[in-house]
Amino acid sequence: MTRRVPIQLDIGAALTVIPQRLIGELGLIKFSEVGVGGFRHTPEVEYTFLVRLQIHEWEIEAVEVILGDDNYGLLGRDMLNRFLPTLDGPVSVASSKNLNEMGILSLVNKHVKVALPQFR
Repeated sequence: MTRRVPIQLDIGAALTVIPQRLIGELGLIKFSEVGVGGFRHTPEVEYTFLVRLQIHEWEIEAVEVILGDDNYGLLGRDMLNRFLPTLDGPVSVASSKNLNEMGILSLVNKHVKVALPQFR
């Protein structure tokens, strides 16, 4: 089972975040715990979950994520560090090259597919 989720790039987020509602929809299972604190917020312990993420044709089998309260996800530095970003403000385009495959991915106004990992 997969779910399409709107995603925003967040260079301030160390981890990728997916909507809280997916815990029930996908039957996510707790993986670990991590301390999370935002700007001017006291760090709190949050559960992490392993999911499979797909952005266009690029798929990562096991990504450790945390849950957020919004209806969209945040692509954090744990994922963004795998890309070489290019921002073109005058034409409102952000693209990046996957450092593993060197394919170009457009990351503006896009969705990611989130599913449970399928370990082989």
